Amino acid sequence: MMLKKKIHSIIGLLLLFTANIMAQSDLELGYQYYEDGEYTQAIEYLEPIAKSDYTNGLYKVLLNSYLSIDDFKSAEKLTRRFLKRSRINKMELYTNLIYTFVLAEDEKAMKKVVKELKKKVENNPSLAYSAGDALQKRGYPRIALEVYDLAQSVNPGMNLDYQKAQLYGELGDIKKMYSMYVDMVERTPNYLASVKRLIAQGMTGFESSNTEFLKELIIKKIQAGGPQTMNELLIYVYIQEKNFRGAFTQLKALDKRNNSNKGQIFNLGKISLAAEEYDLAVKVFDYIIKAGKDNPFYEEALMLRLTTQTQALYAQANTDVKSWETLQKEYIKTKKKLVGSPIMGTLTTQLAHITAFQLDDSDSAISMLKALVNTGYISEGDVARAKIELGDILLFKGERWEAIIYYGQAEKAFEKSPIGQEAKFKRAKAAYFVGDFEWAQGIFDALKASTSKLIANDAMKYSLLINDNTALDTTM
Repeated sequence: MMLKKKIHSIIGLLLLFTANIMAQSDLELGYQYYEDGEYTQAIEYLEPIAKSDYTNGLYKVLLNSYLSIDDFKSAEKLTRRFLKRSRINKMELYTNLIYTFVLAEDEKAMKKVVKELKKKVENNPSLAYSAGDALQKRGYPRIALEVYDLAQSVNPGMNLDYQKAQLYGELGDIKKMYSMYVDMVERTPNYLASVKRLIAQGMTGFESSNTEFLKELIIKKIQAGGPQTMNELLIYVYIQEKNFRGAFTQLKALDKRNNSNKGQIFNLGKISLAAEEYDLAVKVFDYIIKAGKDNPFYEEALMLRLTTQTQALYAQANTDVKSWETLQKEYIKTKKKLVGSPIMGTLTTQLAHITAFQLDDSDSAISMLKALVNTGYISEGDVARAKIELGDILLFKGERWEAIIYYGQAEKAFEKSPIGQEAKFKRAKAAYFVGDFEWAQGIFDALKASTSKLIANDAMKYSLLINDNTALDTTM
């Protein structure tokens, strides 16, 4: 008797195991047919499994299979069954029903489901988050907005501004979207970073009239005594539309009020310099300099003011020697203010470059750079850059071997960094221009893998040039 029971148990387990293997096999076959676009065959294998398996993955594959063959009735039945029995997000299932009836062009049924969904949200406003998200993803921003409004009417304390602002943007109501962004920042300053990011994403595609509306809205909030985040938001908008002068005016007004905006003003100077707004950049750095030596951006502002003036001169079509002499005097005057400062490295290297290449005084430039590299208070990086500049000037004078020595020292100090790779590239060019092509090509080939795309591309160009011209037939 015991043996008989054991045999029955074993047979039962074997049958169950076999059924599981078959079900697994059917599931895999169904998924494969779905991947191949054979939706009818996929349904044949997956439909029986879905009567006991209520997982999200199976539901989506089966639903899409029904919709792909326009079997809207089966799609509705499947979703209704899952609404009763599965743990899948109910709001997502309702949204799928709406989508099904839209495809079936059954407006009456679609409206009925929307009503069902809204009733659920009315009874439990917290469902608005998942409902609105599902509707937005399915492409129904207007219904999602209605759901959010309904939830807030039941529970006014709910904060759905972020979600609603995005929906207004999708619906093309940009002014309403901006209004909500500004309200969000006014009520909750922590939203500032998120709102900045959203504004930056959208500004390029919107009409300038919408940007003007946004600025006017923020200015009104400021005038009404809004929080400081309103000022920061206005400055950000100015910068995004590249109205750096407007940003500077606003930053100065803020700084005069609380004397704490030097960092933002200094950053605006760097942005203006990068944008080649040289006149404005000089004014911004002058403002920082006039604030006195005690502010932490004083020395960098002195340096960047000179950098701005230098780049402005290079940008001019025609410059005379007198302009460069005037700038040289500015550098020398600033050097006296910065004796002992680490910034002296960059300043002296720039001054040496101007002295050698614009004022044709290579000897003075070489002297100041040789003195600089023996200075103890500048960084190793600045020493390497000074040696590269020294190599450039020596090469310009025709002193090739000494130039290569300095390039080599800079390369050795920063072998795998961009500074070292630049020095290595210049060392190869020095060999190239005097006809030592074999040695130069070896270095150029090594530099093809440089982390600097510019150096890698230039190295490739020189390597190909050498290869093409040294591999010619001897008769040629």
